[in-house]
Amino acid sequence: MNPLQSNHPLCFLLMIRMLAVLAFLSLQGLAQAENFQNGIKAYEKGKFDAAIRFFEQSGNEKETAALRHNLALSFYQNGQPAEAIWQLERALHIEPRNKEYQFKHSALRQQLGLTPGEPTLLETAATLLSPAQWAWLATAAFWSGLAIWILQLTCKKKSTLGSKAVQILCLLLLVCALPALEHYRVGARKAVLISPDSVELRAAPAEAAPQTGLARPGERLRILDNHGDYAEVETEGAASGWIPKNTFRNTWIGDA
Repeated sequence: MNPLQSNHPLCFLLMIRMLAVLAFLSLQGLAQAENFQNGIKAYEKGKFDAAIRFFEQSGNEKETAALRHNLALSFYQNGQPAEAIWQLERALHIEPRNKEYQFKHSALRQQLGLTPGEPTLLETAATLLSPAQWAWLATAAFWSGLAIWILQLTCKKKSTLGSKAVQILCLLLLVCALPALEHYRVGARKAVLISPDSVELRAAPAEAAPQTGLARPGERLRILDNHGDYAEVETEGAASGWIPKNTFRNTWIGDA
């Protein structure tokens, strides 16, 4: 009889479960890699519908910037430039400083008659850290600065050069972290119009409501409100109104 099984049944069961999990993860990784390679082969053969299908199956396991980039190329070649822009937005969300993705994103927006969409200084700075990292930094800076201030009050000691330097550093970190967190908060309500045609903005969440403007394919949107199958949005051109939710896709997927 196996001594591990007889003397340590719990350890044996845990080992079996760990091996099962490792085997599952290995098979999952192999399936993802196979779908990704099949997508590349289909793209090279000009079978863009098949390439999109394989890449999307690969993305079900794990989303990567390279995957979104390849999907963007496939959608573009398939005559869906607005969807390609959304895919590049996702790629840039994962790798915001990738020059190749930035160039293709800007060129594609210009092709659709949109502004290049160069990132602002705040957007570039905010992407240096993740939302969780910025939140941790802001929290640490706030409590560190507060602790030093309380110690000075309770001990009735004058501020030293070192304590002043730390307080200034904490203040600077807060000044950097808070706008970055606000950028991520606002970004969580951004979307891209993926419809191949312009979509009419309505004054109310109904097809019969008066038209208030147009949203162009590939245009960035800011989501203001939701009601049933409609969302109230604001376009890059500052036009606002209600459009069907199936005409756009959120730029950030559950990671805002």
